[in-house]
Amino acid sequence: MLLEALIAILIFSIGILAVVGLQAVSIKNVTDSKHRTEAAILIFSIGILAVVGLQAVSIKNVTDSKHRTEAALLANKLLSQMWTDAGNIALYAYPGSGVVPSRLGGPGGWMDQVNARLPAAATPPIVTITGASPAGATVTIQVRWQLPEEQSRTPPPPPHNYTVVASVYTS
Repeated sequence: MLLEALIAILIFSIGILAVVGLQAVSIKNVTDSKHRTEAAILIFSIGILAVVGLQAVSIKNVTDSKHRTEAALLANKLLSQMWTDAGNIALYAYPGSGVVPSRLGGPGGWMDQVNARLPAAATPPIVTITGASPAGATVTIQVRWQLPEEQSRTPPPPPHNYTVVASVYTS
């Protein structure tokens, strides 16, 4: 992305310099000004197109960043809930399919929040509990999402994901 930005700025700058150079030269030599004008307009137009392309890439990256931030917030929210309920940590396990555990489901529950904040509920989160005991366990939370335009591709790309691994123990 940085390379695309530098190329866009370079092409745009060349276009500006071409227009400025054209004005200086047109005073001196009127007969060649038509060709120089066309060249300056062409370079300037390419620069504008490069800036528009850069803006489109920027918007896509901002959208991806927003979803990644939401996923991190949701994963940390569930993790904090688990810390307050470490004695029942095994009740949070969810392989990503089947019946949603009561600790994750319910109206307004964590799973509903994931579905409301991230696109593509077809890729549910996965919560893995390792070494569960009354004192706690090691928890892996994988929040997954897929953008609508990615779902329409054939075959669809793998979903984006945010994974957090933590040790949750009572003491």
